[in-house]
Order: sequence, then structure tokens, then C-alpha cells
Amino acid sequence: MTADLLTLDEFLCGAEGPESWCRQHFSDYIEDIDTKWDPEELKPIRPEYYLAPSSDSMLLLYKAGESFTVVGYYNTPGAVCIDDAHQGQGLGAELILATYEWCGCPPTSGLDEQCFTTAGYAAHQAAYRLGLERGIFVEHQSVRKQIVEEPEP
Repeated sequence: MTADLLTLDEFLCGAEGPESWCRQHFSDYIEDIDTKWDPEELKPIRPEYYLAPSSDSMLLLYKAGESFTVVGYYNTPGAVCIDDAHQGQGLGAELILATYEWCGCPPTSGLDEQCFTTAGYAAHQAAYRLGLERGIFVEHQSVRKQIVEEPEP
């Protein structure tokens, strides 16, 4: 089966750009999400930075010595943030792309209306470009169809 390539518009779920009033800070939702993760599911993305899913979010972890600290999260469909001290390194694109792979569809697809900060919109665009470069984007309906139509044993 051949799948169509996911478009940028589909990845952004029709968002036309950032909203100047949209603001979000790392501390806004971190207390509400599950920050427990399985060490076996750690995926290194840069020296000292790792990704791992929890029960409700994709987490960005920073390793200092032998300990890990959650420094970012994508709690789908709409709460995504990276702590200020870890921004500006391209980590948002990695976090967003990992969330796409984890949930099997654009991370904001469950929202009625898309809303991005300027940095969030740019990070989602960068994640889309990264996904194209890595060859991971297929049209998300095709992915869902493959999962639903798997033959029974």
C-alpha cells in the first residue's frame, strides 16, 4: 500500500500562524502531567538530552551525572513547552516529531482550534521539515487505516 505524504498544513492541522496572545510557560502544566517514564524507553537525541513517553505525554529529559530532569513535555493535544533554560537548541522540533511518532498523528489533531505561540509555530514547522528529512511522514489516515485493518491471527 502506498501512502500519501503528510503535508505541512495537515501537520499543523490547518493553523495559519502563531497567535500573539498565546502564551505558555513550562510551569503551566508540568504539575498536571505524568512525569514517570521507563528507562528502557529512553531515546538519546543529543548529548545530555533524551526523550521518553509517560502515560500521557512525551517527555524531554536532561541528564546531569546519573540523574534525569524533565525539562520539556508534549501533553497532547495541546500543552507543549520546554523550560526556558533549555530553549533555542532545536529540542522543540525533536520533541514534537517524537510526539508525532508516539501518537501516530499530528500532536494537535485533537484540538477544535489550533493555537501556537510564535516559538511553538516555528518549532512545529521545524519538526515537519525534520520529519521530511528523516522520511517518516506518511498521511496519518493511512497509518490509522493500517492499524485498524491488521489481519487477525
